[in-house]
Amino acid sequence: MSGCYCSLEGDAPQGFYETSWPRARKVHVCCECKEDIPKGVKYERFVGKWDGQVRAYKTCVACAELRSELRTLLDLEWDQGIAFGDLACCYSQYVHDTANELRRAESSRPRAEDPQLPI
Repeated sequence: MSGCYCSLEGDAPQGFYETSWPRARKVHVCCECKEDIPKGVKYERFVGKWDGQVRAYKTCVACAELRSELRTLLDLEWDQGIAFGDLACCYSQYVHDTANELRRAESSRPRAEDPQLPI
């Protein structure tokens, strides 16, 4: 996929990672849609270590569900994923690629002759 980083090479955190679903004790910002995650609302919290650095990502429920669905549609393995912050780009690219595949399939299908309408 061009323009965004949808890792198909395996970019699992090195060292450790942990996913949890806490209830927000303060307002957070979703790393995907950039909308506020209000105080008191559950969100996905992902903490992992990449290249020696510990990073934490907070994702609203809607974006976490969309990421999960897109991972399923793309048939990604456990160590493959969509880089945090690139969900919208990867989803848009998936829709674009799927539409192109449908157009190609439609154009390669034999077309029936136009039926003659009675006059």
